[in-house]
Amino acid sequence: MKIRLQYASDVAVLPASALTVMGRATAIDLRVLLVLCHNAAMREDTEAHMPALCEQAGCTEAQAHAALAFWRGADVLSVEDTAEETAVAAPVPAAGQNAPETQVKTAPLKKSDSLPKYTTEELTALLEKRKETAALIDECQRILGKLFNTHEISILVGLLDYLALDAEYLILLCAHCAKLGKTSLHYIEKVAFDMVDGGAADVASLQETLRREDARRESEGQIRALFGAQDRKLTQAERKYIHRWTEEWCFDMTMIELAFEATVDSIGEASMRYTDGVLKRWQAEGLTTPEAVAASDEKWKQSQAHSSGKKGGKGTNGASDGGSFDTDDFFEAALRRSFDDL
Repeated sequence: MKIRLQYASDVAVLPASALTVMGRATAIDLRVLLVLCHNAAMREDTEAHMPALCEQAGCTEAQAHAALAFWRGADVLSVEDTAEETAVAAPVPAAGQNAPETQVKTAPLKKSDSLPKYTTEELTALLEKRKETAALIDECQRILGKLFNTHEISILVGLLDYLALDAEYLILLCAHCAKLGKTSLHYIEKVAFDMVDGGAADVASLQETLRREDARRESEGQIRALFGAQDRKLTQAERKYIHRWTEEWCFDMTMIELAFEATVDSIGEASMRYTDGVLKRWQAEGLTTPEAVAASDEKWKQSQAHSSGKKGGKGTNGASDGGSFDTDDFFEAALRRSFDDL
């Protein structure tokens, strides 16, 4: 089967961006968009042509406004208030020069800028038509424990349409922020943009990202308690250490606690810098479990006993036969080499 479109002498050009959100558009949304694409005069002054637009699209004025809000939220079209425009006189060209072309360009809305703003009329019409969106707002209000004003509802609708996030995504995001004690819609908006920009634009990706963040937050809390830093702000260097231990080297708390014990036994105090040196050596040697550290320690002691003709000695992590982590020349030299690389 082959289809030929009968264009005749007139066409309606549809923005390609509309195709990406077509599945979420209603029949009225589609009819309103097609009428606007066909009629340039309606696009220039939509309010003046609203009766004709509604007649051709087969909808009420409220439905037309809701359709405009949907397409604007999806970044398919933008709306300019022609009543507030100020006329600017064009410069008079010098003799022999052609008059400059006057072009009015509207910068496209970007994710790094802001969400579109909806009027009260647009929101009312939109929520009357989209019952699932109204239900989403009710659920988010319940989760955050507050009633939304018009601006906050506009933020949620913008996240739903402009960022193409679904209801489950927004509910999960609101629940996460509420758990952190963050109930501001502006905060949730910022987190949503960060998540989308970071590649977590669907529910599965969001769940995995939040899981990693929860694990990171839990690890930081445990490390803070270990080093007695619960009641103060971490320094930039300390944050760097924690990120390196947990994110880059992927040590669990058992290994971090073992390195902490080595630190305290060696220098008599808690020092993230010293602990970082211990973990750096273990990472370089591929020691990722306490058993691997113990095996490496035993191997080192045996090599020392063989070379010196004695039994015992201290191991690669600084442990003596009695299990203490006293400092020796070998351990100090290794740590100094680690510190030089920081």
